[in-house]
Amino acid sequence: MAFGGKISSAATSIFYFDVPPQTAAYFKPGAHVVVCSTGDNIRVKSFLASLNINGITRTRLAIQFTDAVAGTAYALNTTTSVRARSLMSK
Repeated sequence: MAFGGKISSAATSIFYFDVPPQTAAYFKPGAHVVVCSTGDNIRVKSFLASLNINGITRTRLAIQFTDAVAGTAYALNTTTSVRARSLMSK
């Protein structure tokens, strides 16, 4: 089974992981930006969401990116991705 993820088409500030089903009982939410080469002040939060990726609906891990200064959604797109040589979340 190959694992990966995708940027949500409905909310481009959210990245969903295509992994085996996640269980809320074992979920310990926590995420932070380790490296961001754009210079933007970004916050992330992790959460579980039930959604369909590649025809399979299951509970999945997701992270949501927010502009820490403006308090708005930080869209992941070709503009922000091209500027970012690296963005690591842990």
